[in-house]
Parts: sequence; structure tokens; C-alpha cells
Amino acid sequence: MQLLVRAYPIQEGQEDALRQFTEQVREKWSETSRFYQKYGVSRESWFLQMIGEKLHLISVTQINDLQPALDAYGASQDDYDRWFKDQIFQLTGLNLDEVPAGPPSQMVYDWQNS
Repeated sequence: MQLLVRAYPIQEGQEDALRQFTEQVREKWSETSRFYQKYGVSRESWFLQMIGEKLHLISVTQINDLQPALDAYGASQDDYDRWFKDQIFQLTGLNLDEVPAGPPSQMVYDWQNS
């Protein structure tokens, strides 16, 4: 299992739109579940955090095989995938067709109770 951690800056004035998007994701539960399962995602959590004066969406994704999933997601034009990517673009300005992993991150510490 791998982790993908992303910090997306939310564009000015988009906090309400982000909250609406998260509500829509919940409402589309069966489509959302199929979406995640298709890419081998076993868990994804979103967090809001102010960094300086800018709101960020921090996403932590537990995924089976990262690179093949990113390649498939970046290329996908399925209806739900397209809707999801378009929402992220409006909220953050990031085009997930081109950069599906988002800004790169590097793990510098990890602890787990075995």
C-alpha cells in the first residue's frame, strides 16, 4: 500500500464551492466508491488547512499501485472522472489531466504501530 499526499491551494473565494463539492461527492456515494475502487484506492481523506493566508485542501490517499493508477486517472475521460477533475480545476486551478498526482511531496517521517 502506498500513500499519495497532496496540498492544493484553494483559489480565492472558492471555500463555499469546495464545501458544495464535498457534499456532492458524498451524495454520489455509489459513483464515488466505484471511482476510488477503479484506481485501487482503499481510503482518501481531505483536510482544510490555512497555510499563511491561503486555504489549502490536503488530500491523503491510500492506494495499491500508485503510478499505474495515476496514469489511468490522468488519461480517463469517464463521466464521473471528468466531473471530478473539472471540479478540482475550478477550485485549485490544477489540471489533473496533466498532473494527476498534484504537487510532489516527499515523506520525511512516518510512524506506525505494528
